[in-house]
Amino acid sequence: MYQPELVAQSVSGDGPIPARKVYAQVDVAGWEKLNGSGEKGSSFVASVVTAVHYLLQDWLRIDRARVGLIRSKKCFEFPGIEVDRERSLSETVSQFAVPLKTFGDVDDRSVAQDSSLHGLIIDQIEVGDEDGWEQPKDCKCVCVCLLAGDPGFYRLEFTGDLALVQTEDLQYFSDGVMAFLDLLLRDDALSLAAAEEAVQREVFSQVASVRRGSMEVPYGRSLVEAFYAVVEQSPNAIAVVSARERWTYQKLLLEAQALAGSLVNLDLKHQSRIALLFHQEPQMIAAMLAVLMAGHTYVPLSALDPVHRTQAIVANTSCSLVLVGDGIDPELRDLGAAVMSATSIEELGGECQHPVRRGGDLAYVLHTSGTTGAPKGVVQSDLNVMKHVVSYSSSLSISSSDRITLFAALGSDAAVKNVFGAILNGACLCIWDVKRDGLTKVEEWLRGEGVTVWHSTPTLYRAALGVFSQPIGLRWLVFGGEPPRDEDIQSVHLIGGAGCRVLVGYSQTESSTSMQCFPTPSRPRQVMRPCEDVIILLLDEHGSPAAHFGEIAVVSDRVALRYWNNDTLSSSRFLEDPFQGRRRMYLTGDLARRVSGAGVEVIGRRDDQVKIRGYRVEINEIEAFILGIPGVKNNSVIPYENSDGNIILAFIQRADGHEEVSDDLIFELAREGLPEYMVPSNVYIVDEFPLLKNGKVDRRYLIENIHEVKIKKESHTDESDIEFVVRYIWEQVIGVNNISIDDNFFKIGGHSLMAARINSEISTFFDIDIPLCVQMKRGDIRSMSILIKEIGLKSDVDVEYSAHVIRESLSS
Repeated sequence: MYQPELVAQSVSGDGPIPARKVYAQVDVAGWEKLNGSGEKGSSFVASVVTAVHYLLQDWLRIDRARVGLIRSKKCFEFPGIEVDRERSLSETVSQFAVPLKTFGDVDDRSVAQDSSLHGLIIDQIEVGDEDGWEQPKDCKCVCVCLLAGDPGFYRLEFTGDLALVQTEDLQYFSDGVMAFLDLLLRDDALSLAAAEEAVQREVFSQVASVRRGSMEVPYGRSLVEAFYAVVEQSPNAIAVVSARERWTYQKLLLEAQALAGSLVNLDLKHQSRIALLFHQEPQMIAAMLAVLMAGHTYVPLSALDPVHRTQAIVANTSCSLVLVGDGIDPELRDLGAAVMSATSIEELGGECQHPVRRGGDLAYVLHTSGTTGAPKGVVQSDLNVMKHVVSYSSSLSISSSDRITLFAALGSDAAVKNVFGAILNGACLCIWDVKRDGLTKVEEWLRGEGVTVWHSTPTLYRAALGVFSQPIGLRWLVFGGEPPRDEDIQSVHLIGGAGCRVLVGYSQTESSTSMQCFPTPSRPRQVMRPCEDVIILLLDEHGSPAAHFGEIAVVSDRVALRYWNNDTLSSSRFLEDPFQGRRRMYLTGDLARRVSGAGVEVIGRRDDQVKIRGYRVEINEIEAFILGIPGVKNNSVIPYENSDGNIILAFIQRADGHEEVSDDLIFELAREGLPEYMVPSNVYIVDEFPLLKNGKVDRRYLIENIHEVKIKKESHTDESDIEFVVRYIWEQVIGVNNISIDDNFFKIGGHSLMAARINSEISTFFDIDIPLCVQMKRGDIRSMSILIKEIGLKSDVDVEYSAHVIRESLSS
């Protein structure tokens, strides 16, 4: 069925052609502003020549490059120009601009305006013979052509000989040129030495580590063995911190070993599944390591999930034990398996020999939303987790000096990368529990901890953005779980600072991060490219490779092993290596189009799966739950994108004689029976469903003609100043106008991250400290206002004046 030769042809997106091409566009306006009256001499044409020539010499060790203009057929050969690395970029560009004056008809304006002009070409590169570069003289290795782009843009075309230049090399070379131009545009007074260092740091050092990998992963090595090596090297370094505790690597090791000894003494079968139910604290990391040390497999649970869902996970994986952490609600402990607290089980410990762990042992079973109405478990091995960690570490150049955030729950793929990416590199894992601690103090805490890598969903990032007063100086801001918006990427300096870079990861629990991109504020477009040792195929509806559009298939030796206890689903999603190698292929269900070389742009799904605040949600699971409610005849659940991201709409048809089924009843039962991110934001009762000609529900009609926020016509004349201010904050955060003071927060589109943002806004405005868990129990504006009055306001908080100012601003 699979034809590898066709795959090789389709990588370029243009069929069997002898060259690879990569394109980039640059905004003309920025360069016109930089040039001004032309006194600086930093023309765009000269800047491109400078960037390309410098990078060809530095990166490919090119001795000479010929620069020509296709239209006039003029040509000038650049020798290897010696430049002073302490001179500014502007001065360096001027040096390159002098010989360009022989091209009398080359200037920025002609290139930008003449749609027929095939502007500048840098061609016929002569390659040196040092360090293994022994190519024939005058070979056409790389060609850079300046073309007329879209209105208001320059367009650069990078072409590489198929036999000599890999697509990823060509893409990274073009990224280097664009990074150089970005630096010149931002600060042309920067020295060439500083620019060289920045380009190396931002592009080429990154590329080298991604392509080669910086850590070895010998077959058979386990996560525990790797952790032991880190502890031996840095026992007193800080391993994990939270808002409440700080543990060194030595303490983390001792805590994990003590708990592991207790687990060994229980004499459980090798590789038993042990469920973990913990708050986001260092104790959770110790428990995870203890399970691995004892030779078992961990199954993360969430204290926020409904009990019946947690019971389903425990039953599905046949857990031998549920290990619970300090402070867990006792009501959550009736889970269908033996339950023991991590503190009390240590009393069973003692001296014992921990079993030898192998790379092929099962590390975890993570659960995601399932199409049948029940969560499905994804199984992964130590060796594959190690490979993912190596790739993640290489992409970010993680070292022992890094301090990496953990916002995600332990049961997420993001947590796997952050936890092991930190503790297997000797870095510090910085845990912040948004659900417990909100966002009010997160800036102060992260700044105090010196965090260098922030990893979160874009939704959490946007919620936190409003509470930051100034940047905290990050190296990296990593987005995952859902695609960020352009404005997210363009605002990273507000949290990360001027030197912060952005990585956007494309991942699933089944394959972890398989593609990534590095957008910048000036180039926010997210064109994904494969990670190290990953092949990305696009498959058509017949499962054959497609050149331009299709379902994303991840081919790698580190995709998940299978779904737990679901052979049918496993065999349909995990396939053999189409290239007859040792890799395996995972069918993601995502649709994409190929846009440049090996790059793809994700554009949707071939099913009803959707991402809600980074969580993968199968619409069928929600529909199955609602259909199980007595009195429900039929329902249609529809994802809908609003200003905050995706939300869930539920349309319900009652069975005859069941008038008691109301939107309030469905909403309350959904809150009790579904994870918070699956609860519909809006529930509507319909008499019947509108149908299309093919018999399917007309979802567009339901959205356009039924879905609307319940706007109250009341004038709010009787509300107090406190109620007015709270309502104003709610409306700004949720993005809904005319909220009633009795509207339920969750029924008008609110969710936990919005609650954290509101908590921060209210705490700041009224100068009071309200625990997020207390606020969450006050589900409307009226009860929230009463709580504020009960706590009491300080004498210097003038609510009446502030409310007056807000009303005046709204009226104007």
